[in-house]
Amino acid sequence: MNKKTNRFILIRYVNDAFVVIAAYFAALWSLGHLDQWNPIFGILAIVIWYFVSSFSKLYADRRSNKFAEEIIFIVYHLILFTILLSSSLFFLKPSGVYDFSFFVYFIGSNFILAAVTKYILRKNRHAAFYQGRMNDLVLLVGATVAAKNFYDTVQKYYYYGYKCIGYIDDQDKLKKECAYLGNLNDLHTILRNTEIDEVFIALPTGENEKIQNCIAICDGLNIKVR
Repeated sequence: MNKKTNRFILIRYVNDAFVVIAAYFAALWSLGHLDQWNPIFGILAIVIWYFVSSFSKLYADRRSNKFAEEIIFIVYHLILFTILLSSSLFFLKPSGVYDFSFFVYFIGSNFILAAVTKYILRKNRHAAFYQGRMNDLVLLVGATVAAKNFYDTVQKYYYYGYKCIGYIDDQDKLKKECAYLGNLNDLHTILRNTEIDEVFIALPTGENEKIQNCIAICDGLNIKVR
């Protein structure tokens, strides 16, 4: 995973913190209770939001899924979030009025803001993938049918976030479909001299010794291998 992808993940986390605070403000404003703003509640809500996300899988990578599926996970997350937050308020009893009306406005605002901002971030990410600004640079090892299928797939579905810079094999079998960078003995040199995020091994299963050698080279240079 490259630095640009890590930065996008961080943006998603920070965005949701602003969503929770904005929803809290919107709920108090809608009820005419801005004077009851309590920073303790805001902090508690943010902590619970992130805690619940580990169960709801809110931040799982769904770049290839339809946005409607992400909406389902947002709703599921908000259900868990509401249950845990209301239970915490019952025991902690922070100052403020947290009745049914407040939760309707608060959770409703959370849903709207989360859905809108996540849709915007999703579109921006797809645009970044299309323009090649966030892609993981991939090297293919092997010229099998699996390698060709992988290359065709990442070329067609850009939002997977992979850009194949070429492949290596003992012979140039893919011809013009993918850039030929050399044979298997060149792997270490190529990885040392070329910016590569991941290596995908697509050698025949019978060539176990070659596969293990490729894995050892990638591990030695701390490059992710699949």
